[in-house]
Amino acid sequence: MNKFTKVTLVKNGLILISEKNKKEIPISDVDKVYITVDKLSPIYTFSYIIFSIAFILFCLWYLSLDMILIVPALLIITAGIKLNYYRKYGLKICLKNGDYYKKQVSSKLKDDTIELVHCIRSEIYDFRIEKSKNISLNNCALWTQNP
Repeated sequence: MNKFTKVTLVKNGLILISEKNKKEIPISDVDKVYITVDKLSPIYTFSYIIFSIAFILFCLWYLSLDMILIVPALLIITAGIKLNYYRKYGLKICLKNGDYYKKQVSSKLKDDTIELVHCIRSEIYDFRIEKSKNISLNNCALWTQNP
C-alpha cells in the first residue's frame, strides 16, 4: 500500500503527490477508484470499555463519593457513543498491476472526494470508449482490406 497526500487529475492521467515524491499514473493503468469507510478497530473500543470500567471502580474505591461519579459516567457514555459512530474515509486507487494507493480523507472533505472520484471514473470511461473505438476501426479496416 502506498500512501499519498494529494491527487490531481490531468489529461490522460493522475498525479499522486506524497511527502517524499510525485508519481504520474496514466489512466490506462487505473483499474478501480473508490472511497472506503473505515470504522474504529474493535480492539480500541474494547480497550476503551476496560479503561472506563477501571476508572469508575477506581473512583468508587478511593473517592467513595456517589455524586461525583455522575459526571465521569456521563462523560464515558458520551465518548462511548462517539467511538461507536466514529468513521474515517479513504480514497483508494487500484492499478491493473495490483498496486494500490490510499489517501485518508476527513469527513468534511468527503463530498469533494466523491466529486473527484466521479471525475476520475468518467476519465477512465472516456479512455475505454476511445480505446474500443480505435480497436473497432482497426478491425473494420482489416475486414475491408481482406474480404
